Amino acid sequence: MGTAKSIVVSGPPGVYEREEFRKGTRGILEAVAASEAFSLVGGGHTVAAVQELGLTDKMSYISTAGGALIEFLMGSRLPAVAALEEAAEKRRD
Repeated sequence: MGTAKSIVVSGPPGVYEREEFRKGTRGILEAVAASEAFSLVGGGHTVAAVQELGLTDKMSYISTAGGALIEFLMGSRLPAVAALEEAAEKRRD
């Protein structure tokens, strides 16, 4: 992560809810937070882990959309966005 310009975290890195796995989750998320890279955190459980560890304001962008975020990053057309675009197009006509 040291030279990364962007870091995407989709899904919590480890079972943070269990004490015996929390140390690894904390270590990874703290490294992301300390990085100078743009950090994109996605997914409800990931956001919960970031919040529980007190790292929310150290991340560049946080989204509760996990799967949809990854689909968007891969270039897929999201149904909700497509519907809004189509509605806007109809309104222009």
